[in-house]
Amino acid sequence: AGPILEKTTAQLSELRYVWQGAVTDVPIGFLGQALDLIRDHPQPFELQLDLKPYGPLVGRTLDRFLDRLQPVKDKVRVTCPADWMVRALHAADPDLPFGFDPLLYLSLQSPHGDERDEPPFRMSAYGYLDDHPLGTYRWGRPADYLAARAEALWVQCPPGAIWYINAWLLARALDEGFDWIADLHSRGAEVDAWTLDPDRPDKIALAQRMIEHQIDRITTNDAPALAEVLGGDVVY
Repeated sequence: AGPILEKTTAQLSELRYVWQGAVTDVPIGFLGQALDLIRDHPQPFELQLDLKPYGPLVGRTLDRFLDRLQPVKDKVRVTCPADWMVRALHAADPDLPFGFDPLLYLSLQSPHGDERDEPPFRMSAYGYLDDHPLGTYRWGRPADYLAARAEALWVQCPPGAIWYINAWLLARALDEGFDWIADLHSRGAEVDAWTLDPDRPDKIALAQRMIEHQIDRITTNDAPALAEVLGGDVVY
């Protein structure tokens, strides 16, 4: 346990996955191994590398990361909820496919009421998790508030990104009169709705609603099953 950056590759290679409380003999994987697999794969597809660290990606670490991606850059999309990392990646390699998830800035309360260990921490006057001053009090319609927040978020991300947004957040915005999908389309951006699996009727219905509103992609853990129940629509 502890910060991964304090460990060497050799030390990390000794780690094994834990499954259902038991240590397995399966070693953890490294980025280079994944890139080797997709480089040699005969079929076209896109590997989403979703970066989770919220510290700056700078210097030698950034350079090495981008160098490793060059042979498979046409098969990779790097995404991140940290807008500063997205900007750093885009500035270092403007041709790198990338994506942005605004969940650190605008989100929904967990249905389980779990305590959050990452922003946003404050419940806004409009019932969204949002630390921005615009949500301090109700100054207008929810649709106006959401449009203003979408505008503010837009300027945080370089153009060319695919936007990855919680499907339930997109649906609630629609219910309140703001079509975030259409707004991003008007700016020339594609939108991915996450994460909708075919294990519950409400998720299937939400996937169908996203398609009706011209969503570009749907993230799911079971693409074949979701595509089947949606009548063959392409999902991602």
